[in-house]
Amino acid sequence: MYSRVLYLPLSFVDNFFTLVRQAKGHMKRRISIQSRAVTMIELMITMIIVTSLMTATVFTMSSYLPKQRLLDSMETLEQVLNKAQFEATSRIQWTCLSVDAGAGTLDIILDVDSNHGAVGGCGNGGDLELFSTSFSSGIELAGSCSSVYDASEPIWFDTSGVPRVCNTATGVCSESSYQIILRNPDLPSSARSRELELSSSGLIQIITFGEQGFNTSAWAKSSKQTGSGECE
Repeated sequence: MYSRVLYLPLSFVDNFFTLVRQAKGHMKRRISIQSRAVTMIELMITMIIVTSLMTATVFTMSSYLPKQRLLDSMETLEQVLNKAQFEATSRIQWTCLSVDAGAGTLDIILDVDSNHGAVGGCGNGGDLELFSTSFSSGIELAGSCSSVYDASEPIWFDTSGVPRVCNTATGVCSESSYQIILRNPDLPSSARSRELELSSSGLIQIITFGEQGFNTSAWAKSSKQTGSGECE
C-alpha cells in the first residue's frame, strides 16, 4: 500500500508565509500603539499628581514660613535676655538690653561707667557692647497695647540678675517686670502675636500661645483669649 504525498505549489507556500509575516507585523503595531497610549495616560496621571503636590507644598510653606520667623524671633529674644542676665551676674556689673524697634536689632551693653541711672546711660562713654543680633525679617514689637514694652527705654539687669527700669529724671533704678509681645503682620490677626514675660524676680518665660502669663493686664491676641487686653 502506498502513501500519498501532498505537494503544494511554491507560490502557495510563499503566500502563506507572507500572510504570517504581515499578521505578525500588524500585531506588533497594535501592541506598540497600545503601549504608547498607556504611556501617555500614565504620564498625564503623574503630571496631575506632581502639580497637586506642588500646589499643596506652596500653600503650606506660605503659612509655615511667617509663623516660623515669629517663633524664631521669640527664641532669639529669650536667649538674648538670658545672656544679658548671665553677663550681669557673672561679671558682677550691670548690663542693659537696647532694642531698636525700627531696625529690629538687640544689643547687650556692659555698663562699664556704672551710670545706669543717667540719660543715655546704656551704651555711652566707655560702655562695652557684648553681643548684637536681630529679629527675623518682618518681625516687630506689638503696637496696639500701651502696657507692654515698646523699646523706648533699655532693659537693665543688676548684678543679681534682677530686671530694672531706670528713671533718668531721678537716677533711681527700680525692680520691674516686663511684657514683650512680638508680631508678624503676615499672619492672620488671631495668630500673629506671641508673648514673653520677664518677671521682677528674673524669671524669663515664653507664654504658651492662647494663654495668659502672670501679668494679665495684656496678652498676645488669639482666638482663645479675647478682651480689652489683647495685643497684636
